[in-house]
Amino acid sequence: MDTLLKQAAFACKGEGRFLWLKSFQDVRIQSVFKKENELFERNFSFDKSGSFVHQDEPPKAVPLAKGLETTVTLSGIVDAVANKKPIELNDIAEALLSHFILDLLTEDAPEIYVIEEGTNSKVVVNDKLRDCVIGSSMETERKVKGISFKLTGQKLKKGAIRSKIGGVYWSAGKRIVEIVKLSEQVQELSEQLSDPDTGEVFSYVAAVSSSFLDDCVDSSRTKIMFPKDSEITQDSWIPSEKDIKEAVAAMVREQLSDSLKEIRSRGKQKLVDYVENVGPEFREYLNADPDLYISPSASEKEVRDFLTVNFAEFEVKQNHKVDELLKIDWDASIDPKKEIEELQKTISPVNLHSLSKFASKRKFYVDLLDKVCRYKDSIGKEHYYEEALHSLIYPKGKDSTDQNIQHNLWLIDESLAFHHYLASDKEFKVMKCVKSESGEAPDIMSMRLYGNNDADHVAEFVFVEFKRPGRKNYGSQQDPIKQILDYVKELRKSTVNSRDGIQLNSEHCPIYYYLICDVDESLKDCLENEHDFDPNALHDHFYGFKAKLKVFIEVLTLTALRREAKERNRALLAAAGLRS
Repeated sequence: MDTLLKQAAFACKGEGRFLWLKSFQDVRIQSVFKKENELFERNFSFDKSGSFVHQDEPPKAVPLAKGLETTVTLSGIVDAVANKKPIELNDIAEALLSHFILDLLTEDAPEIYVIEEGTNSKVVVNDKLRDCVIGSSMETERKVKGISFKLTGQKLKKGAIRSKIGGVYWSAGKRIVEIVKLSEQVQELSEQLSDPDTGEVFSYVAAVSSSFLDDCVDSSRTKIMFPKDSEITQDSWIPSEKDIKEAVAAMVREQLSDSLKEIRSRGKQKLVDYVENVGPEFREYLNADPDLYISPSASEKEVRDFLTVNFAEFEVKQNHKVDELLKIDWDASIDPKKEIEELQKTISPVNLHSLSKFASKRKFYVDLLDKVCRYKDSIGKEHYYEEALHSLIYPKGKDSTDQNIQHNLWLIDESLAFHHYLASDKEFKVMKCVKSESGEAPDIMSMRLYGNNDADHVAEFVFVEFKRPGRKNYGSQQDPIKQILDYVKELRKSTVNSRDGIQLNSEHCPIYYYLICDVDESLKDCLENEHDFDPNALHDHFYGFKAKLKVFIEVLTLTALRREAKERNRALLAAAGLRS
């Protein structure tokens, strides 16, 4: 049924002619061909009877003036096809245009007519092509492992034809076979193409041709059967599909250079705008990877997801690179300064990304602290402000053994995060590290152990006490320092154990106490005259030491708390290269 006579010239076996019979009952061929400087005409038909092919008479000689031509007449459309959506001449012409695009782009292309029998309506396929092309066709050639591959490309007027003829295709025997998937190599092809100078929108169709593809096409000429990776060795002369696609991508970029650059520029600007306005943590990553590209029409969510996924891959690669750099022995031939600079350059985008996210997150809590500390006199609800401040720093009624605790201890002191046990608004008698019968509940108590095998089992305790923002008029019965000292006395006389049950020497453990509140004249007088505390230059910190109980007390005003939290975060933002 099939034949190898056409394989060398057309990379096929002549099977396509039999597909006509799937849609038509009768196919008639009238062909004028050349043989030894003479023209001959032959007529034959295909149908589903007998031997399929029926030739009425042997070829006969015709005058040279008749010229070369082939007429295909398709008759008796089958019911299964006829009952579907009607097919017009233009549909057939555009299908032929797509299939024979390589032939039609050549200067000596044959004229192809589609004629409707009975009405004699006619469409010239070549005219349709001439009506929609922009400029002349482009040809670019590259070699992959010594084998030539040619890309023939053509710009077409957008919307000039109804069917979507566009994209890059593998071809064999000058016929389109299948589309080349270049979504990774030339992402810009998915966008609307236009001339940067004139603004004219166009579509692009191209075909890749090569003797290699002719040899690799399947018998039905619908798929290129590339060699499997397992068949290709490193020193093999056989090019892989990946290698060929990279060469094709380079040729496409060459043919569409200006248009693709303009699209890539808009895509890059999309990323820049997002980084500047929404995701500053990606700034150094964007600088480190200039080839990043996203569709100019991408949504903010798509940009965020794109940067997040790609940065994660980038981070893994950079960390591996750093590991390799650290393995290098710094002998006499190595310049340590250059090695350190290379390490810093490699890890910088990763570190600054993490630092940027960290600083941006902290800024939110600095702003929230600002809001909590704006006292509003609301009768009967004053305690809400103290509870809000407390919960912002550490959730009330929780301790460090609870799961998924979100805290902001850094707003007071960075070192508070490094504790072995912390209780927030817990009575002494229920604290897991304290044996006591007291129902007193300090706002926050943290314990930090020092040394693994220390004979004295040394620990340090830090307490935090909050007073409602805006509270005034501290009388002798409301002395907050006396309240603090009562908590310290309770701890000193209690048995304190580490998490693994080892008893600690609580009588000699250092204790640091923060009192966080607004300081009015009554409290200032109490601190300076009753307890002999010393202020700082701004009078928003007061310091005192109670030698008998070995406790150092720092009174921190809410104004100072807010200012210092902002200053610390501003330093982080500056280190990350961000505006505060």
